[in-house]
Amino acid sequence: MITKVAQASTEQAASMAQITQSVEQISAVVQTNSATSEQSVASQTLNGQAHVMKSLLDQFTLSKDIQKGY
Repeated sequence: MITKVAQASTEQAASMAQITQSVEQISAVVQTNSATSEQSVASQTLNGQAHVMKSLLDQFTLSKDIQKGY
């Protein structure tokens, strides 16, 4: 009887170790996805800012001498 309880406890400990490992892997994937999402949002923000900056710069005109490098 005690042997069976000890064996069951060992099996449960092994199962818990596998569950812990699986949860850690899921956590790593979630963290990676979160970082990727943040980078995507930052990229979209920078893209929008670049468009605004370009539209502001398009309002300026350079003289022909400056355009030729004089």
